[in-house]
Amino acid sequence: RLGLKNIMWSLLTYDYKNDINVVKFAVQKFLKDNSIIVLHDSLKSKEIIADSIELIINEAEKKGFTFGEPDECLK
Repeated sequence: RLGLKNIMWSLLTYDYKNDINVVKFAVQKFLKDNSIIVLHDSLKSKEIIADSIELIINEAEKKGFTFGEPDECLK
């Protein structure tokens, strides 16, 4: 009715485990072109969220990926 589309994530970082090494493993192993990455804005991940975002950006850049809006990634 509203013309909205449900979009699911394709890469779970396990950031809620509060271990940057777990996030690093998940990102290095599973980050692909057009990945939709889920991060949690929660008490469980608050200590590593900034480092997780930096890690994701760096890994994406290494692979030549860019960031975009979901509708761009779903074409």
